[in-house]
Amino acid sequence: MKAFIVLALFAVAYAAPIEDEDDKIVGGYECRKNSVPYQVSLNSGYHFCGGSLISSTWVVSAAHCYKSRIQVRLGGNNAFQPEGASNSSTFCKVIRHTGAAARSTGQ
Repeated sequence: MKAFIVLALFAVAYAAPIEDEDDKIVGGYECRKNSVPYQVSLNSGYHFCGGSLISSTWVVSAAHCYKSRIQVRLGGNNAFQPEGASNSSTFCKVIRHTGAAARSTGQ
């Protein structure tokens, strides 16, 4: 019986997930600084979504990334730690795709 309990404890310890800093995207890796200048961080007091800069004045993101007040940051390398070299701007207008279902944004 003791052997079974010890074996069960080892099995649980082996199966338990290990905290890893690189676990945000499966198979992902940290990019070199300034290697993805089109990637933006959408913030509302905290990073909540990402987007892509498609022109000097337009950002595209997923429909579920909608909030009433969004700050767009670009030029940083860590969305959770604002950097001196990053630029930020509060958006002027949000245009939701007409085909986006209201349930995808929670509204």
